[in-house]
Parts: sequence; C-alpha cells; structure tokens
Amino acid sequence: MSNQPPLALSEFWNKLRLRAITFDLPDDQTGTGTGSGEVLRASRRDVLWQGKAAVTLNRHDAQDEIKALMDEIRHGGARFLVSDPKRRGPQSDKLGTLQGNSIATVHSFDLGDRRKLVLRGLPAGFELRAGDLLSIEYGADPVRHFLARIQRGGTFAGNTPKCELRVLPFLPIGLEVGQVVTLRSPVCKASYVPDSYTPIERLPGYDGGFEFKWRQTYR
Repeated sequence: MSNQPPLALSEFWNKLRLRAITFDLPDDQTGTGTGSGEVLRASRRDVLWQGKAAVTLNRHDAQDEIKALMDEIRHGGARFLVSDPKRRGPQSDKLGTLQGNSIATVHSFDLGDRRKLVLRGLPAGFELRAGDLLSIEYGADPVRHFLARIQRGGTFAGNTPKCELRVLPFLPIGLEVGQVVTLRSPVCKASYVPDSYTPIERLPGYDGGFEFKWRQTYR
C-alpha cells in the first residue's frame, strides 16, 4: 500500500470527530552532560512530524465507516494525509480572503542554510508569522509532502513581492524553484504507529471514541 496515493484529507482525516490531538516535531538531538554543566548535543535522526488523535463518540454508522478506514490503515498499510486543525491558514489571513486566488511558490532557498526559504506570488503586504505552517509537494514515485513550521516570518515586499522565511524542519533535498507552496490546510503524509489503536466500545445509540498515534512518512 505504500506506493498507493495517500488518503486525502476529505477521505479520512477530516471525517474524524477529533476530541483532542497532538501535532508536533520531536527532539532531533541527544544530549550528554559534562562536569562543567555543558550539554554536548548530537543529531540522531531526521525530524518527522508525529502526533496522537483522540476521536470522540459518534453514531454507529459513522463510526463503522471510520473503523473500516482504520482497518485499511492498520492492516493494509494505507497512508493518509494529516493537517493541524488549529492551524488551517496563516494567522494574518485565516479566512483566505487576502490570498484569494494568488499562489505562493518557491522563489529560492539557501543551499548553505536549509532553514532559509524565499517565497513569491502573494500580494505586497501579505504577512507570514512565526507559528504558521506551510507544505510543499515534491518528487515523484512517490510524491513527497514536506511540512514546515515558520520560525521567523516576513512580509511580501518589492516590485515583484517576495518574502524571506526561516523554517523547520530543514528544507529537503529535491526541493525545486517554482514549486507550489500550500498555506491553507498544509499537510504531511502519515502512517499509523503499530499497536497504538484503542478499540471502540459499542454503546446504546452510539459507539465510543478511540485513539491512535501517527508518524510522518516520506514513502
């Protein structure tokens, strides 16, 4: 199933009645203390988004549909797209009215510092703030989904408005100038974390909720 397109937000993630979630980047370093109080750090892996979804109770039929999808994910290995429901758009344009039909694209990036990204394509004065999310599709077979949180924001300015940002995680190898940048419901592709699912209880009139963990994948 890993070579199949991931389940779109509308096919799975947006159908969940989420009661609570975690959606974050784990630490990417280990540390060892010295006698002088210094902490020696070493990077241990690529930074991948991860989280837990807590789904509230629902009608039998609705929850059965979700259970069938969970079977595909748990046993069939289906991948799925996830998005942070609390950050569906930039803080300065939550309804998307300022962006309108404008499309943000990659103008340039710094090969020496893969946290620096310059965008173009949005109107002068459009602001992106620290904490906003963005995603970029790149590559093929499979298509990969890069999701980043803006660490240092900026405002589009100039004759051809551009905006320089600093982001995490680091920009991936394979990113190209001109690729489309998604600011509304940015996504990453995720896989189910084995043995993290809590079964649903059948109750009169409705089914109980459940929880599961997910982790970003580029496969």
